Amino acid sequence: MPMLLGLLSLLLLLAGPAGAQESETTAEETDDTAKPPRGMEEIVITSQGMETPLQEASISVAAFDEQYLQALGAQNIQDISQFTPNLEIRSPYAATNPTLFIRGVGLRDFNANSSSAVAVYNDGVYMNSPVGQLAQLFDIQQLEILRGPQGALYGRNASAGAILVHSRRPVGDTNGYTRFTYGRFNQREVEGAFELPLVQDLLSMRIAGRMNLKDGYTKNRCGDARYAAPPADPANETFRDKIHGVCFNGKSDPVYEENPITLEPVGPPLWAPVGTTTPVEGGGWGWKVGEAGLTPEWVNDVDNWAGRFLLRFQPNEQHDWLLNVHGGNNDGDARQFQNFPVFRFPDGELRRAAFNAQGYRDYDSCSLDSSGRCPGLDLLDLRPNRLPADGDPYAGDYDFVLPDDVDLFGTSLTGNVYLGDFRIRSVTGYESNRRKSGLDLDGSSLITIRVYAFNEAKQVSEDLRIYWDNGGPFTWQAGGNFLYEKLNVDNNFSLLSTSLFNRQFYEQETLYGSAYAYMTWAISETFSIEGGARWNVDHRDFKIGSSLRSLQTGRSASGAVESTQFTEDAPTGDISITYKPYE
Repeated sequence: MPMLLGLLSLLLLLAGPAGAQESETTAEETDDTAKPPRGMEEIVITSQGMETPLQEASISVAAFDEQYLQALGAQNIQDISQFTPNLEIRSPYAATNPTLFIRGVGLRDFNANSSSAVAVYNDGVYMNSPVGQLAQLFDIQQLEILRGPQGALYGRNASAGAILVHSRRPVGDTNGYTRFTYGRFNQREVEGAFELPLVQDLLSMRIAGRMNLKDGYTKNRCGDARYAAPPADPANETFRDKIHGVCFNGKSDPVYEENPITLEPVGPPLWAPVGTTTPVEGGGWGWKVGEAGLTPEWVNDVDNWAGRFLLRFQPNEQHDWLLNVHGGNNDGDARQFQNFPVFRFPDGELRRAAFNAQGYRDYDSCSLDSSGRCPGLDLLDLRPNRLPADGDPYAGDYDFVLPDDVDLFGTSLTGNVYLGDFRIRSVTGYESNRRKSGLDLDGSSLITIRVYAFNEAKQVSEDLRIYWDNGGPFTWQAGGNFLYEKLNVDNNFSLLSTSLFNRQFYEQETLYGSAYAYMTWAISETFSIEGGARWNVDHRDFKIGSSLRSLQTGRSASGAVESTQFTEDAPTGDISITYKPYE
């Protein structure tokens, strides 16, 4: 973080006022995404391999250039879904594991080995892991969203569509910009870029970065000292007394030999009896009477940054090479949710209830009487004013808050070689991510189920394409790509209602390759046909194991490690016919 702050400070000094520098930079035309005059409001897309005006594209594309994204105030790809029909992006677990849908097709699964039906490409590199897919939307030239199956040009996991992010490349001039935003809850957003020619008409560089900071906006009563003192009358059922009961008093407080994430000792093995509190200074999870809890008073904060270094080498008109080194970090809270209890009724169905199965409810949904009490809190009370949805969505009782700690690093080398009517493009990429997070899945202050999630992924990829265009009505392109990813996952489930600690771990290796060919034929000025085919091969090796440990006895048992592998191959493709009765 100090290094990033220093970098952004340097950018502020070198770039100067945002308005003057931005107009100089954005007037330039860069590589694959040349810009027309702004008065025409025309966007040129490159998603089909050739530069094509958006209005003439044969596929459904939503494109955003830099000025449009800035006007929308978009911070990441997730923000774009608010302005793009048929695109849905959700990220309930902070900055990681988004679920992407185009035209209702996608995968609503947040496991680390789940790949969506929407492919995400950052500067030509396919992002197989969902971790980090939302991190690269800063200092970009253009964003393209391809709606519908992409069976030929984009291979793996593009059955719903694809999202292509193009960052701004160095153009050989000295330019830059800075942008600063301040808002509610001490929100601070800083973005900047600086470009410098190192060797005129030969070597140039660009440095860009973005940092987002924001204090928590959700009140956590379990971290508020006002609710820590015990009630004067134990029989009271006021709102304050209820909060004290669920946050500070009377729940079973286990103490582990070591923290499952940091592995730091937290005291001897202990299971505190129901109705007692384990002191904090003894290494417990409980609180002392009269002091606030271990969790913050305000949760759901934002704390992340990302940076990118580009080095462009253009020795002559036939060669254009770009080195891209990027990375980032997220250290904001794992998301805390509004509790919405359900209960299994005698008929076997799960329905909404005033309490969950462990007897907890979010007490800010109470209808308080004149004495400040919550009357009629029966287990099966289904009246609307008893449901948590009617309470304060920006307040809750959270006794387990950990950061969603994500580290990202990647690099790529993109080369374009022009040989007469041919262009050869190669994109070689490496991506890695590491995530460590703690999730309170019961969504309440009860110590029932907590998840300590850890996963790490490393990916190597190559995408090689050959384009042919002699200026005539017929063009073609062909190529292939390769991907290898190794993923390690270690999930620890603390089932404290049964005093069990369950560990699940698995390793997955993915090997993918494909080859494709695509052609475009403009038969006449009003009629054209284009299409292609791709052959895909996907191989997986998968190993999984588990263990179970009792928090009361300390005894543990491990299951056998199971493994499996499979290889699948299949063709995909698409074809489109375009008829324009008038130009």
